[in-house]
Amino acid sequence: MLSKVSTCDDSDDLFYDGARNRLYVSCGDGHVAVLDAVSGMSETSRVATRKGARTSLFVSALDRLFVAVPAIGDQPAEVRVFAPQ
Repeated sequence: MLSKVSTCDDSDDLFYDGARNRLYVSCGDGHVAVLDAVSGMSETSRVATRKGARTSLFVSALDRLFVAVPAIGDQPAEVRVFAPQ
């Protein structure tokens, strides 16, 4: 173990973005936590998704993070695609 960091209680996926030295953690409470791997894993930002959206996939070849967002009420299920900056 190299480091231990607290992010969220309800996460399924964590991905490392080697081009930016970041970690992306999809949190079921409705956001993706972005951690800076260079500065000791500090959380640098949060990107809003929807409650329950904890399944994701980062494809480095496409430079995209795909997040599965569940249907809630009248809001349909969807896959959100994020382009890291």
